[in-house]
Amino acid sequence: MEVRCRHCCKSLFKGDSVLFNAHHEVKQDAANMKCQLNEFDCCSYMTLENVPDWIMNAIDQKSWIKGKLYCPYCNSRLGSFNFVNEMKCCCNEYVKPPIRIVNSKVDILCESLKQ
Repeated sequence: MEVRCRHCCKSLFKGDSVLFNAHHEVKQDAANMKCQLNEFDCCSYMTLENVPDWIMNAIDQKSWIKGKLYCPYCNSRLGSFNFVNEMKCCCNEYVKPPIRIVNSKVDILCESLKQ
């Protein structure tokens, strides 16, 4: 999987970095996965394992509280992080991972789509 900024088309991360849906299920393709309640989730999520350096730097700068994520190349807003408040999925069964990427701000390229 490779994720690129939709504004400048530069690669933000690929390989070891993994995107999840709100239920902590690994995204296997670029399509959005839906909740049990069939609620559309416009975001992808990341945990701290294998997070790219530029995201870790943004988290460190805000002292692990909460803040916004910007493209390291064009400064376009891509998402946010929040280690203060737990956010639950619409179904109220799952706590969303703390790092959020807005799907409309990035292009998610999967190996299955490149072939």
